[in-house]
Amino acid sequence: MRHLTFNNSGQAPVNGYAGGGGVTTAGWAVQGKFKTFGSDSVQYAVTGGDGVGRYLLGAVNNTSAVINNGQLEGIRQQAFSLGYQRVWSPTWRSNLIYGQIKSNLPHPAVPLTTPSKVAALLANMFWTPVPNSLIGLEFERAEVTNDAVATPTLSNKGKNDRVSLSFQYGF
Repeated sequence: MRHLTFNNSGQAPVNGYAGGGGVTTAGWAVQGKFKTFGSDSVQYAVTGGDGVGRYLLGAVNNTSAVINNGQLEGIRQQAFSLGYQRVWSPTWRSNLIYGQIKSNLPHPAVPLTTPSKVAALLANMFWTPVPNSLIGLEFERAEVTNDAVATPTLSNKGKNDRVSLSFQYGF
């Protein structure tokens, strides 16, 4: 729970608003994992509430509140993820994860073209060749949707594929 404030008294108006105001927002989260076979595990997370934007990993828009109809309003968001971690050996492991983030964006304060839903599937592999090291390779496929009205010539969805390679060594 937190109290967000905004004060632009004597400054340029934001969304037609000049002055001060505040809103109390609250969020919740449940996350955990449980063992399946050997060292393998299922991992899950569910998060939601008003003003939780910056606490959602992977959110395209991490804004917590906006000025809407002359007052500060928290943005309601919900998210979940579900993943499976497979430990192949003491030095190899991989994950398969699916997640979604949904934002109930107040319009017109937030443009219709701002992403309101993100869905992603990730698959990765990690190798620890020597102690304190990690080499990772990950593939992500994501789809982003906004609240604009789709037409025959304009889509309100976008897709993204990404490959990441990482190297880490801890001292």
